[in-house]
Amino acid sequence: MAEVGWYYDDAGKQAGPVGQAALAELIRFGRLAPGVRVWRPGLAGWTPWETLPELAELAPPLSAGPPPLT
Repeated sequence: MAEVGWYYDDAGKQAGPVGQAALAELIRFGRLAPGVRVWRPGLAGWTPWETLPELAELAPPLSAGPPPLT
């Protein structure tokens, strides 16, 4: 079975297709900020990646900030 190709908005230009592993790397390393829209066959339209369960779980954890002073 062929891997699904993802497309993403790169500063107003369509980029892709990339595989899910490559897209995951872009998300994990902060290259795709929340709000960046993606599309793949099967989606009705361009959608912010963090609203898709299969991609939202790839987001890096939010920093809780520095530890409290002791």
